[in-house]
Amino acid sequence: MTWRPMTDVDAEILAATRQKLRGNDLLALCNAQGWMSDSLIDYGVTVCPAGEAGFPLGNLTRGVFWLQPTLVTLGTGDARDFEDTLGGRGALGGFPAHLDKSGTLPKDASVLLFPVNRDNTHWSLLAFYKKDRTFVHYDSLTESNAEAAKKLIRRLFDKGYLSAELPMQVSPQVKPQDDSYNCGMFVILLARLHLEMGGKPDDQGVARVDSMACDRFREVMLQSLGPLVADLNPQSMVAEPGVVPKSEQFREEERQRMREAIQKVDARLEEETDPIELSGMKPCPVSESGTVQVTLASNDPQRQQGFTSAKVVFTVGNEQFVRKAVRKGMEWIVEAQFQSLNAFDVDIQPVIEPAAGFSDPEQSATVQGVKAREHRQHIFTFTPKPERKLYARFMVEAEKGPRPFPPGFRVDFVLDGGAEKVSGLVKEEGLTVVVVEQQATFALGYTDRAYFMEKGEVRYEGPSAGLTARDDLLRSVFLAGASAGFAAAGSGA
Repeated sequence: MTWRPMTDVDAEILAATRQKLRGNDLLALCNAQGWMSDSLIDYGVTVCPAGEAGFPLGNLTRGVFWLQPTLVTLGTGDARDFEDTLGGRGALGGFPAHLDKSGTLPKDASVLLFPVNRDNTHWSLLAFYKKDRTFVHYDSLTESNAEAAKKLIRRLFDKGYLSAELPMQVSPQVKPQDDSYNCGMFVILLARLHLEMGGKPDDQGVARVDSMACDRFREVMLQSLGPLVADLNPQSMVAEPGVVPKSEQFREEERQRMREAIQKVDARLEEETDPIELSGMKPCPVSESGTVQVTLASNDPQRQQGFTSAKVVFTVGNEQFVRKAVRKGMEWIVEAQFQSLNAFDVDIQPVIEPAAGFSDPEQSATVQGVKAREHRQHIFTFTPKPERKLYARFMVEAEKGPRPFPPGFRVDFVLDGGAEKVSGLVKEEGLTVVVVEQQATFALGYTDRAYFMEKGEVRYEGPSAGLTARDDLLRSVFLAGASAGFAAAGSGA
């Protein structure tokens, strides 16, 4: 199957997933080998309806208390973060006694489930059982996370939640994963097994969790997220045995609908606003991002309205991402979030429209050493080209002298032979005034007579062709290619 997100609007996704998922999570889940983020693991355990129950399990079911992956990961990191995360009110906060001595556990649970993350590269599950006061570690990569799990136990002891640094048992029934991406899904299925059974699962139940079961549950999670995601696999158009085959016309119509759907999704993803996961730099990501904010502005207060649209191209290594800028007051702002284990450099290049209206449209910069939780800013300032007015008079010779132009007569000046043009209304006596921003080259190729004004003073009046020789009036950059314009346009209007 081929799954694609059908929306990239975070507000819609959050509302439909009980505030658990965002657009980047849908992208990871739709990738058949995508790594499970902490948000996806939490959704898979607590929100995704599946199994015999057919409804979400929540974080406390049948005496089993599941602690959110983000809280556990942050609580195991910097000791100063413990009280606001794993030691906070939404987790173990306020529990007055040692877990291994008290007759009750937080939330009056009998089992505590701690998802364990090692250096953002691997997930495993650590369970504490009230019945025998023991920790059991479930690891799909043969104790790859043993030290991280022991660090968590040590942190609980240091913070007064244990009377001693308890030993940790290992569950030998966990089957090793035979892939490089399903560790998070192992945690989901093993945690759900605890919640559904209301306690420690039997050996047979643990042994049934393998990579194939993980791949199947990914499909279950994707199906639970419709219509946020959709299966666009062309194989779905193949008739099943005993079913009347579909006509070729019907198949082509379905293929066309799928192509259009993919194009719409790709267009949305090109300018999405969700955090960007940098490939090869953050396996099994937790939701900590580094942010780069780019501001685009004009240095002429009188012409801040010069942008009609703007976006920014972000490049990290060999990967490139586009984000759309949003107008806020007199500036255009775009913010991109990047998820990565290591510090990284970001090349940024703004793209503004209309670029021809500014003397310095092609700019770029590099923001170096961006790290998780950092917020970096860069400002691009653009200089508008000055407006210049071109005066032209059109004459139509008749037998009895000049004939006046009819009211409303308009003339267009096609710029550079393309779709862009400027236009002016010709008065009765044949005079028209056209505002041309640094486009004198093009207008001279389509007029017979021109006036050149500078600072309110008429500096030239005469044939348009004569203006090309007046380097003292127009800089050569304005007139480059003017001769070609005359050759293409002939004698003018």
